Amino acid sequence: MVYASHTVDGEPLQRIFYELYRDKAAFEAHEAAPDTRRYLAERGQYLAATEVDWLTLQAGLARGGQRKSWWTDYGDQLPPGTGEYLDLEAAATRISTYSPQIIPGLAQTADYAAAVVQATRPDLTAAQVCGLASIQQRRQSMADRNPVARQHFVIDEAALLSPVGSARVMADQLACLVAATTDQAVTHQIIPMAAIRTVISPAFAVLSSADPADPDVACTVGSGGQITLARRDADVAAARTTFDLLTHLARSAVSSARLIEKTAMSWAEQAAHKG
Repeated sequence: MVYASHTVDGEPLQRIFYELYRDKAAFEAHEAAPDTRRYLAERGQYLAATEVDWLTLQAGLARGGQRKSWWTDYGDQLPPGTGEYLDLEAAATRISTYSPQIIPGLAQTADYAAAVVQATRPDLTAAQVCGLASIQQRRQSMADRNPVARQHFVIDEAALLSPVGSARVMADQLACLVAATTDQAVTHQIIPMAAIRTVISPAFAVLSSADPADPDVACTVGSGGQITLARRDADVAAARTTFDLLTHLARSAVSSARLIEKTAMSWAEQAAHKG
């Protein structure tokens, strides 16, 4: 337990006390202690009034404390909401992502990531593009080091077919995706172009934590790359329902792997022809 007292500017008789407990059990044990019970029983004669507020520590802050986030060097270039999303993603044990237009950031190669940044942010310098693209590689490295993290990607086939960068960039990107289909911690599903759309959605993700104190978060990506975070139970439930519907539209993981491999070969042939 941490117990801290603060004075209030302009209010010499007021005090603010912060109590930080490891968990609910620690709080209950403290409240049941004889000295605490004696203090609570006798404090009234010395106080004019008391007010108690309960605060919940956010997941990203709980894990990161006051440490500098790894992405802050690029904070002024990131779209709104991205920094908080990256902190939450790093702490998540399950990441469910739907991507209709591009390969998800957690699966992008360095060259593909740079091509995406260049296409979406043509105002940036080459150095800035390189810096932002490196964020995707850092995200992947952090996810790989998390032994309990599970990733589930649902990707539209259009993302496999739409050229982002050169044919060689696409060939290398899909080859990387093919290799990743053997990772037991990652599930890839592709929604074929011919699928009858019973649900249409922009890109989004749902982040989950193994800690029940950290609620799931639904994250929607806007047209400018900005990320909106939703923590309300109804919003998260709606995102989960949409994701489940999209998984039913998509091919199985095995069938999706074959489709990715076939498309990768097509891009490799184009790259060889142009090379």
